[in-house]
Amino acid sequence: NKISRKGMAWRAPFGRVRHEALAVRPIHVKMGPLRTKGPCGHPLLQESSVLSLFFSGFCTGLMVVLGFPDLSLWPLLFIAYAPLLLAIRDQPWRRRLFAGWVAGTTMHAGVFYWVYEAVVSMGKLPGWVGLLVTAAYAAASGLLTGAFALAAEPVRRCAPNLWMLTVPTIAIGLERIFPHLFSWHLGNALYTQLW
Repeated sequence: NKISRKGMAWRAPFGRVRHEALAVRPIHVKMGPLRTKGPCGHPLLQESSVLSLFFSGFCTGLMVVLGFPDLSLWPLLFIAYAPLLLAIRDQPWRRRLFAGWVAGTTMHAGVFYWVYEAVVSMGKLPGWVGLLVTAAYAAASGLLTGAFALAAEPVRRCAPNLWMLTVPTIAIGLERIFPHLFSWHLGNALYTQLW
């Protein structure tokens, strides 16, 4: 019961194949330790897909837009950052920056929709220029929320008992020092509410 390969293998009783000439030796590869812990010793979660980070950032931006006075769904502002903060948990810095930038770009595009009208009607420019200017403004201003997402997660990991104070402090501080073409703060959405 010879198998092809010119006598290198033969079929033993009970169907097992025995290799004589082809000695297979295990290959030992030295690998470094797997990175299972992030900064401050916390375990890393599996990386989120880019699509889920995009969706979380978009949801955060949309909830902020809906909370502003034109639509006045202001209670959404108190939970608006939850999708972003959950999405950036234990993610690498590039993914945190991306998710925050998407959230900020969505926010600024929705809140400053009037930039399009100003460029088109007051500047007497074509509509595509208005869209381009609005998109460029929103993308540049979105870096504020990207910087927030970049800084918030390491602070949350290193101070897990204080993150409810430190993360909002980072957001307020960045709003204060970040350069704005049109000054605005998240608290502006609540100016119509009397308490």
